[in-house]
Amino acid sequence: MEIEMGMKKRMLSGVAAGIAAVGLLAGGASAASALSYTPTPAVDGSPITVTSTGSLPAGGYRVGVCTVQTFGSGPTAAPACGALTNVTHGGGVLVATTGTVFETGNANAHSVPALPAQPADFDCDAPGSCEVVIVNHSTRATVESATLAF
Repeated sequence: MEIEMGMKKRMLSGVAAGIAAVGLLAGGASAASALSYTPTPAVDGSPITVTSTGSLPAGGYRVGVCTVQTFGSGPTAAPACGALTNVTHGGGVLVATTGTVFETGNANAHSVPALPAQPADFDCDAPGSCEVVIVNHSTRATVESATLAF
């Protein structure tokens, strides 16, 4: 009886530890941090200045505007991005200015060669349709982002 109770206790504590680990993983897996930008709201036809929320390692970055929607499927699915500026960053808080950002008129030209199914240009007039991004140039991973508002 005592051995059986000890085994049940160990099983329950193992299950509890497993649940806690899953909770930490789910809670710890977050999207990119939210950067700040000015002017807020953005002004149609003007560049915006992007500031990272924290210290970024030295390296190459791109700052600009991307659609929230991705185009294509599978590993090639990606947003359309425009107004990108390449930045060689020495480390610390990154502050950089994008190219000209447009709200309407499909005037945000896709800055890099478009992948299949990506538009050549895009609008940001629908609320929540675009975001300002800092992207690691070599890994192409979004480091920080924020919803773009006009």
